[in-house]
Amino acid sequence: MRILTRIFAALGLLAVLGVLVAGGIYLRVAHSSPVLPAKAILAMTIEGELQEKPGFDPLKLARQMSLGDALTALHTAANDDRIKGVFIDITDNLPLTQAQELHDAILAFRRSGKPVYAFADTFGEQGPGAAEFYLATAADKIWLQPMGTVGLMGISADEFFLKDALAKYGVEFQVTKREQYKTAFDNLSESGFTPANREMTESLLNDIVTQIVDGVAAYRKVDVGALRRLLDTGPLSADAAKDAKLIDEIDYRDQALDDLQDQTSTDDTISVHHYLGALPAPDTKSKIALIYAQGELARHTGANPLDPLSDNQASDPRDVLLAFKQASEDDDVKAIVFRINSPGGSVVASETIRNGVLLAKDAGKPVIVSMGEVAGSGGYWIAADADKIIAEPATLTGSIGVLGGKPVIGKLMSDYSVVGQSVTIGQNADMDSPFHAFTPEQLAKQNQLLDDIYNHFKGLVADGRKMSDEKVEDIAKGHVYTGKQAKDIGLVDELGGLDTAIRRAKEAMGLKADDQIEIDEIPHEPTLSELLHSVLLNKDEDSDDALMRGRSWLGRDAANATLLMALRPVLGTLLSPPAEHAVLMAPVATKQ
Repeated sequence: MRILTRIFAALGLLAVLGVLVAGGIYLRVAHSSPVLPAKAILAMTIEGELQEKPGFDPLKLARQMSLGDALTALHTAANDDRIKGVFIDITDNLPLTQAQELHDAILAFRRSGKPVYAFADTFGEQGPGAAEFYLATAADKIWLQPMGTVGLMGISADEFFLKDALAKYGVEFQVTKREQYKTAFDNLSESGFTPANREMTESLLNDIVTQIVDGVAAYRKVDVGALRRLLDTGPLSADAAKDAKLIDEIDYRDQALDDLQDQTSTDDTISVHHYLGALPAPDTKSKIALIYAQGELARHTGANPLDPLSDNQASDPRDVLLAFKQASEDDDVKAIVFRINSPGGSVVASETIRNGVLLAKDAGKPVIVSMGEVAGSGGYWIAADADKIIAEPATLTGSIGVLGGKPVIGKLMSDYSVVGQSVTIGQNADMDSPFHAFTPEQLAKQNQLLDDIYNHFKGLVADGRKMSDEKVEDIAKGHVYTGKQAKDIGLVDELGGLDTAIRRAKEAMGLKADDQIEIDEIPHEPTLSELLHSVLLNKDEDSDDALMRGRSWLGRDAANATLLMALRPVLGTLLSPPAEHAVLMAPVATKQ
């Protein structure tokens, strides 16, 4: 049985290697030296939420388009005489923050005088599609497929409250929090919206709806009042949307693209991936480090960079800290842009990352934070010490507070005659036990811990934002704000996206907005050929940790390792890393 297991393991490894080698051949042949036509239309497909961090799609054998890739392509193409226009194909499920960021980039591109067409088969299929439609309003012309709809219909927030249901089964969720607006566990501990939760939710929704309505009204040149009345009649059919001057044409994608090609006298289209691959690296030694904090902040993420079935982009706090250390020690790095898209998480993980920000500042490196869809709780903890904080109007941020809790299942166990017993040494040894509620002494200890964390959180915000303790106390309490609201109360310095943060980093370096600069993504996301080179060709054991984890994933079995050793001479030449052709956000040139 052991021999058969090893045979099947070796066959499986050979199959994996076959796919990887085929991918290496494909990349070297198809993407080693992309050439742009003399004139072309940049074709950009927005298929739902764009990933924040650049990454490789093993199924498509290509780098996945990230938000930064889309921004880079738009900003660079504005000053590229070969690009005569942009065609944007929009689908569903785009976060409003990304729509706002892309919207601004499209407006910047249009200042070049080149046309932009936006096409969608539907803006929400008989449902919400406000973010996607907001993005489209930045274009010169909006095309909607017949039978499509425009899902302008307001915004709702639905919440399930399970307290009473859990009580029927003898389960209670015991929560401690600082303070009333810290509502993450309300669905488990409450029977409905608390006054604080309802107040905060209504405030957020009202501000977001106002952002959408004001933006659509301004860019489609329609009356704000009339547009608000349309919200109560949505979703709108294609004909109704055209009558309301929300769209320009009702037709299919091919007709929309043909129209743009006729207008620009251009037959060729080029994807973002191929366009970026044809760009030269900027001719500069100085660079800006771009560091990401993505997803929940947990002490250990356990993410596998080579798992093709996982889209987990959570950042390991140790990797983020190492990235800051690397940037701090690199003399060529003159400033750091810290991109945060995180709802928070572990206090310890947040403090680990915050230490990296402090190290960079101690090294004299300006740190500019760019907030994505959310940067709340621990996501704000790691931002507070930055030199400047930039957020989109719809970013969810703040949530300066802390909470804890546990399920108590003692009654459930009793009802089913389940006996739970503990042997404890120490008064609080069973503090986290689900068998019973906190004792008075344990509850006092829990509250003391929360007070210590909450006071520390408020203190670092006061120091980082140069606020009085009284001001922080007033705006904390776990309250979540939109980026626009956060700017009004001083938690955010400026509204904008990643490109705005890079401009501010350039200013800190004494550069102009249109000066070329290299953007160094740290930690570096390996290309397929680099990954294979590391996995198969015995790269130095002290090399990048992500690559080493990848090699361990393939070669942890002794039989596999022997097979890899035998294959190395054959794979050596094939898997040599190709030259890189573009650097994210290199030739940024925007006008405000």
